Amino acid sequence: MDLFRQGKVVFGRIAVATGSPEPVSAKLYDVSLNEKAKTISFKAKYSAGSHAGKNIPPEKRDAKVFLSFSGKLSARGVRGELVRRDGYPPFAIIGKEKALLKKQDDKFVPSSIEEWNQMFGDPVQLGQEN
Repeated sequence: MDLFRQGKVVFGRIAVATGSPEPVSAKLYDVSLNEKAKTISFKAKYSAGSHAGKNIPPEKRDAKVFLSFSGKLSARGVRGELVRRDGYPPFAIIGKEKALLKKQDDKFVPSSIEEWNQMFGDPVQLGQEN
């Protein structure tokens, strides 16, 4: 997990194992950080490949997954509950687990939100307080 801050805006990404050799990178959104209480919550979404099956068009569809996380900050990362939901209505819970999301020793540290958006798309809005 990578977590950054510019002013009051907190942004980052999480690497998610999907069964392929390389983890999928999911951009965090709705990040809420309480430094005094050392708590954090966020959401992320990613594609875990494609679905095929009954009531799904023959051309298949992306296997969208929504993540939500709520936990406490520690020196090693963040520890809390990770909930995975299907990305399509009725958004059924796929899994719920206790997790330790470790900090990554990333060589890329953005100097600004603009630089982050150039690297990862989907703009994080300046002025959006988290």
